[in-house]
Amino acid sequence: MIGQSSKESRSLWQKFISDNGLSSHSLLFVSDRLLDNLLRYI
Repeated sequence: MIGQSSKESRSLWQKFISDNGLSSHSLLFVSDRLLDNLLRYI
């Protein structure tokens, strides 16, 4: 369940980033790590 919501959130992040022209791999990686850490504590 957590893995699924993580996957959905990740694609939302990718959409948000690409929509704003911020397609920076480092930004995506950082947001990815933050997301994983947040989901771990929920």
